[in-house]
Amino acid sequence: MLWNPIKHVSDSWAAMTSWWGKATVIIFYAFVWLFILTNVYQSAVPLSLGYECGAETADDITTIFLEASIRAWCMALVFWALYVENAGVTICNLATFTLMMAMGCFSFYIVLPELKAIGEGDSE
Repeated sequence: MLWNPIKHVSDSWAAMTSWWGKATVIIFYAFVWLFILTNVYQSAVPLSLGYECGAETADDITTIFLEASIRAWCMALVFWALYVENAGVTICNLATFTLMMAMGCFSFYIVLPELKAIGEGDSE
């Protein structure tokens, strides 16, 4: 059987009885698919969407580590978002999705000084 994301949306839509629930379904699935597309783009062009400023002063090895870690993290988030899209609108999925998104926003800005230290150690 083929995977059909429209069926998930229509099933979730039918399960909601209030307009707030239906609005939640629309916002949830729009956000998940926007998130998936953004992370696919970020995997293809890793030093975009704000990360290029961290790599401006970095040397070559640091830039390679940064690109690889961004690609790995973005692909992990894509697969997690596909799972969330498949599992549907639940509180657990919303909370975990929000946590993963927040970790993605802050992790590389915390890790970037460590990557720069690795690159500076290699250039000595």
